[in-house]
Amino acid sequence: MSKVATIGEKDVLLCFKGMGAEVFPVTKPEEALIKLRELAFDSSYGIILITESIAMSIADEISRLSQRALNIILIIPGHKGSQNTSLSEMKKLIERAVGIDLISKGDNHSWEE
Repeated sequence: MSKVATIGEKDVLLCFKGMGAEVFPVTKPEEALIKLRELAFDSSYGIILITESIAMSIADEISRLSQRALNIILIIPGHKGSQNTSLSEMKKLIERAVGIDLISKGDNHSWEE
């Protein structure tokens, strides 16, 4: 069974630890990038969650790693709430996986109906 890793602010990650995820608290984007580079090619992890406030500073590197990583890298809202980066990244992943945009609002469907 694949493990889940979380990277970000300690106070945000504590709930994930309670659900069995491995927690890697960081205070600086540089620390997150070092840990992310290590985990991205570790096949024992299926999903890597990184908090949005940390991810925004290293977004280009996350994008590059996501193309080559052995696992899924998802951005999650932090203690400041969502800044829509997480939804945007999830939309890209879903579109890449299934070939169509399932999240955007359009004339035919809406998530708010």
